[in-house]
Formats: sequence, structure tokens, C-alpha cells
Amino acid sequence: MIIVFLVGVLVMMYPFYINAVNDFIDQKRMEEVQRQNKEQNKEQVRKAKERMKKRNEELKKNGLVPKAPKFTNSNERKIVSDEYIREHLIGAVSIPAIEITLPLFDTTNEKLLQEGATVLQGTSFPTGGINTHSVISAHSGLPEKKLFTDLEDVKIGEVFVITLFEEKLAYEVDKIDIVEPKDTSVINIEPGRDIVTLLTCTPYMINSHRLLVTGHRVPYTEKMAKAIEKADDSRKLKQILVLVGVGLTILILLIGMYRVIHAYLLRKRRFNLNLLHTDVAGNVLAGREFAMYTKNGKRPVQRQGIPLVTVTDEAGRARFENIPGGVYCIKDNEGVGFNVGIKKLRQEKIDLYLTKQQKNYIFTKNNAVQIKK
Repeated sequence: MIIVFLVGVLVMMYPFYINAVNDFIDQKRMEEVQRQNKEQNKEQVRKAKERMKKRNEELKKNGLVPKAPKFTNSNERKIVSDEYIREHLIGAVSIPAIEITLPLFDTTNEKLLQEGATVLQGTSFPTGGINTHSVISAHSGLPEKKLFTDLEDVKIGEVFVITLFEEKLAYEVDKIDIVEPKDTSVINIEPGRDIVTLLTCTPYMINSHRLLVTGHRVPYTEKMAKAIEKADDSRKLKQILVLVGVGLTILILLIGMYRVIHAYLLRKRRFNLNLLHTDVAGNVLAGREFAMYTKNGKRPVQRQGIPLVTVTDEAGRARFENIPGGVYCIKDNEGVGFNVGIKKLRQEKIDLYLTKQQKNYIFTKNNAVQIKK
């Protein structure tokens, strides 16, 4: 039963902990690219940007030819090598309002869409500059990654930041559109403007339309940098709490599972409990009744619906036979009890679990528990 419950909890919590793990991996990838960019010859970075700007110039002359992205609903993940990711990773997209920072790739395909945000083919690369319009697309509603799931919460006037290699470009949202999947009529170069559109599917889990959040270029400020840092810290804290919570839940369930299995195996063992009751002077006491209760002393132990009770004979002896392994509370006529039994699977003899006061008059002797009072 506990195993089924454990599996159920893991399945229920899957979107939370897998998103935290994937985000951690994404952040490490972006940090690695930033490190490589610093180590790379500045000439290589300059040439990469020049190629992008050259493509943007062609689009200025000929117009945008955006290809509507296909957001498939397939749950089958495509295997993407780290080398392929590094080849296409050019930066990041940060949206402080919804606390996300995603890796940004230079082309759109299903492989890269499951890893982060992508530049839509036929639109400008996000290099900045007038007469450019870059469209950046990402999935919504993936169980293993958040991506643009919360993009619908972004409002006009809020800011997002594109990191291209090491350059920061900030954009303020000024327009939000919802269109049919194949409708690209709103994706155009606007003369004299530097704009970027964030695109994803909507509504959540239905994906019948496309959500376009467009912003115009604004100066990147220290205030924005701090907002991104604060959002990243908040996101990381939440993810750490999720992972710790999942870890603790699993640990608690495993401990519970261990206890259930241990108790089951322990109860398969059997032992006899011999009692000897005397007064302080050592004189045997006959006719004294002892009853067996659960460890906490609240519920009588029964066999075939009858409480387990024994009475001392003329020699002051009494006996409980064929008792399942475990710890029990033995109570006398006055309702005063003490704990006795076996706790460990390999424990050969019964043991007493007494209070400091009880140790003065209860002890084991000659394979019996003697109560001397």
C-alpha cells in the first residue's frame, strides 16, 4: 500500500521537481556558454553577430517571412545532445515579472523547443537596431518544463531582457495579441522601430491559438539587472524548496515503508513471556491478574476476539504464549503497566523497556520477568 502511495506521490509531484531539475540544468548550460564566450576570441563573437546583422539587413529589404511554429502536443521527448545545444545556444530570455530565464537558441525546431526559447525562422535575429522584428517562441504547458507557460500573465508596461552572447537588450511590452496558429499578419517590420515578440500557444493545455507579447527597445538599466537577479533568486529558492520538500516526502515515505515491513517481519516471530510476581520480601503472590495491551497501553491485545489475560498460579508464575514479535504493555490488577518485548529482527531474548522507577522492582531472572513489589 505504501509503495503504491509513494509512486502516486512521485507521479503527482513530477511536474514540480522535474521542472526544478531541468531549470538547474538550463542555468548551468547558460553559465557555461557565458564562460565560453568570455574565453572565445572576441573576433569570433563579432563575426557571429555580423552574420546575424547581415541576415537582418536582407529581411529589411525583402520583408519578414515568418514560419508559423508547430507546437506539437507529443509527450515523446527527442534526444538532444549537449554538442547540438551548445552549437545553437546564443543567449537567454529573462522575464522578471514571471520569474523565468530561458536559454535562447538561434533556430526553431522541435528539438530546441523542448529545451528553451528559439528565434523563429524568417524573422530578425535579436541583435537590436531599427527596422528589426525578432520573434522568439517557446512551449507552454510542458509537464517537465515551465518555459512560456506563464507568458499570459505578462502585462503591458512590463519588461523582458534578451541576452545575446554578453550583450543585454531590454524591451518594454506595448502590445499583446491572440491570433490563429497560421496567422502571421501581425509579424512585420515596423519602420524605425526595434521590436521583439514573444510567442507561445494558448489557452493553457488547449493550444488552439497563439499568444504574441510584443515589446519595443528601451535602455537596459541597473534597475532591470537587479529585477532579473531578484527574480532568479526567488525562482531558485522556490525550486530548492520544492526539491527539499520532495526529498523529505520520499524520505518520510521510505521510513514509513521500512517500519511497516519491519513490523510485518517482526510479527512473524513468536515468543513466550514468563512472569513471576513476589512481594518485596520475595514471597510469591498467587491469583494476581496481568493483561496485555499495545505498546502505548491504550488498547487490549486480543486473540480471536478475547483479551489476553493471565493469572499467577500458586508459585506466583504466569505466562503469555505464542506472542507476535513487538513491544507490549503488561498491566497488573491496579492498571500499572510496564513495556516488554522484542524490537529487533535478530533479537534473541525479550527485553524490558522501563522507567527509572520501575527498574527498582522489575527485572529479568531465570528466563522470566520478575515483579517484586
